[in-house]
Amino acid sequence: MNPSDPFHGAVLKTKWANEHIQGVSKAIFDAFFVSRADSYEIIVDDNGEAHDVEKHPFIGRVPEEVFERSSYALYNLRSALDHVACAISTAARRSKADFIVGDDVNEFERAIEQAEKKRFLSPDASGFIRSFRPYLGGNGEQLFWVLHRLNIIDKHRTLMTSALYGHRRTVGDFSPVDFAAVKWERLDEGSQIGGGTDSHPKTQTLMNVAFDQVEIIKHEPVITVLRDLTALVWHVITRARKEFPGASVPPL
Repeated sequence: MNPSDPFHGAVLKTKWANEHIQGVSKAIFDAFFVSRADSYEIIVDDNGEAHDVEKHPFIGRVPEEVFERSSYALYNLRSALDHVACAISTAARRSKADFIVGDDVNEFERAIEQAEKKRFLSPDASGFIRSFRPYLGGNGEQLFWVLHRLNIIDKHRTLMTSALYGHRRTVGDFSPVDFAAVKWERLDEGSQIGGGTDSHPKTQTLMNVAFDQVEIIKHEPVITVLRDLTALVWHVITRARKEFPGASVPPL
């Protein structure tokens, strides 16, 4: 990578975020899906075919590494957006620029106007940020708010916004329709991860770690959300490169 590239910092931050997301995925896999010799039971489906179904006891809480790695990923992704804002602004005090995200359009516009008044953002940079409508209620770009909100939560308290969620499905049913219509339910203590139950002997529980408290992404798997946020940030960087060929490395 070239340090003289004005978007070097944004790209680097996004790369680090992606590495942490891979760590989150590995932590979830290691905690819930690593095979054990005695963790299988045989279940017979409706066609009389036997299946070895992996069976794990309820672990009780999300692994600490999931929160740690998620926190680093969120910080780097939010920081990458601010790097973009600094790179594209030509205002006198652009080293203080940030990629503004609001809870609603009025808060967003007030913050943009203040940034221009304080000479953090130049009009063309403000226009670029405005084009994404990065506020709650914007044109479907709700993920800007999700990233902003999760990052704020993590700055003030441990990011305890995740919980174990499960989805029961019939053993041996691997139809794509079943996966496309997944409905995750929060797992309470005592729930079985994998394997059948007395009431549902021919079902198994697929497990995931999902966001539990933040609206818009409630019940959404953590890995899916983090990857969507990474794609969003990369889209911003790509557009900025095209629209601001004269961008420069921000001053210290």
